[in-house]
Amino acid sequence: MLDMVFLGIPVWKYALLVVILLAGIGVSFAFDWVLRYWILRIWKLHDRGKLRREGFRKQTIGLVLFSVALVFVSSMTLPEKWQVFLQRVCVFGIGFEATMILSRVLEVLFREYWYKKAPDRDEKFHEGFVKSIWGIIQLVLWIIALFIILDNIGVKINTILAGLGIGGIAVAFAAQSFLGDLFAFISIFLDKPFEVGDFLVIDADTKGTVEYIGLRSTRIRSLSGELLIVPNRELTSLRLHNYRHMERRRVVIRFGVVYETPLEKVKAIPGVVKKVIEDEPQATFERCHFDTFGEYSLDFECVYYVESNDFVVHMDVKQSILHGIMKAFQENGIEFAYPTQLLYTHSVKKEEKKR
Repeated sequence: MLDMVFLGIPVWKYALLVVILLAGIGVSFAFDWVLRYWILRIWKLHDRGKLRREGFRKQTIGLVLFSVALVFVSSMTLPEKWQVFLQRVCVFGIGFEATMILSRVLEVLFREYWYKKAPDRDEKFHEGFVKSIWGIIQLVLWIIALFIILDNIGVKINTILAGLGIGGIAVAFAAQSFLGDLFAFISIFLDKPFEVGDFLVIDADTKGTVEYIGLRSTRIRSLSGELLIVPNRELTSLRLHNYRHMERRRVVIRFGVVYETPLEKVKAIPGVVKKVIEDEPQATFERCHFDTFGEYSLDFECVYYVESNDFVVHMDVKQSILHGIMKAFQENGIEFAYPTQLLYTHSVKKEEKKR
């Protein structure tokens, strides 16, 4: 029976191909286990569950099947056109599956590299940036793999490359805006001037919390609720105020008292304000001084720090201190000044009038 011929091929060759196929599937499982063992044990991934569940079995089995099919087709006696066509299909399949395996391995290692590089980053920040950067790398990888596969199946890629070179120049001119945003995104990713969750102040009308950083634009949720979409190239060229990494807030209070305030009370005001600020647990007193003679008041300037970067906490502490200053001034008989004008009249004696 083994010497029988079917489709121009002895039966024993079919049996040999079956054996090779089964052995190849066994090799694919072993290769999958080796890849996962190497990645899991050497790199010590933080997220092992997904890799353990999925692995590389689909890709490795596909690689083995296309390889066995290539051997089978090469040993068959078929019309030349059909044989060449089937061989090219098998080569394309082998290149595709090999690229899939390489892509998955690189993706796992790339994600793990950035996770270990920035372990304190917010998970949403990490995923958003890594997903975008990996998308660019994956696109380049598949373009290179496609040219290699086409070259191996007999397609002349020199003409294609020449055409892409000319077309690429035209596309680059047409996509200057997008490319500018893309390079700005890479700059944001590497330099990290802000992250998802940061509160930014760009100008008087543009301020809010960063919600998403994309390839082309960054989305900022403003204080009034609307979503601001700002091109990345603008964010990299502007001066930004990032309040996330501010450990505490510096607050300056200015006020004035009436000119009729006695000197003893004027001297006592810095001490009164200092006691009020020091009684606030989240505030740290720095200084309080009689600053200048104003147009209608004796002006004071006081400085303290709020030991929090939260704006609401800052306003609560400021409100409590202002209440305390008002109460202390009422107890000490000190009056706040407000814009006033005094009119002085002078009576003229009769002798002076006659003169």
